[in-house]
Amino acid sequence: MLKKEFLKKLFSNLYYNSIDECTLYAFRECVKSQDWSNLYKSPLRIKLVPNEWLYEAWDKIYAEFIEYVGLNEHYLKGVELERKYLSQMYEFRVNGRKEMRTMARLTALDIEEHKSKSPDVSFETVLAKVSKMQGYQIKPKEITVKEYYSISRG
Repeated sequence: MLKKEFLKKLFSNLYYNSIDECTLYAFRECVKSQDWSNLYKSPLRIKLVPNEWLYEAWDKIYAEFIEYVGLNEHYLKGVELERKYLSQMYEFRVNGRKEMRTMARLTALDIEEHKSKSPDVSFETVLAKVSKMQGYQIKPKEITVKEYYSISRG
């Protein structure tokens, strides 16, 4: 176990480990594709470390991101609707309350309506607006996640 931790620390400089160093581009690619090899600092993306280490790094980066940026109201509303639906289905299936099936169906309609109202703003559009607001072009392959969200909060 000690050997694994030593190797992990030795090779940890090959990939991003926090929002302070992860580029906006790498972060976006990980979100889009769920391919953690985007965390490698080198563009070659040669598999040098186990995927487990990259996943652990991504998990840490994403947790830091949520802590730093927070979750938006639209997302939280969606989570609340999903929780309500699951609770109603539980009441129907486990406790046999037939009226809860109807309530769950209504909640499912609310969920669909909520999803249809999702803001459809592309990454490129937001990046262009923030760049314009700052008066210079923001380069996603150079700016870190933390720097970008610090700027965009403005």
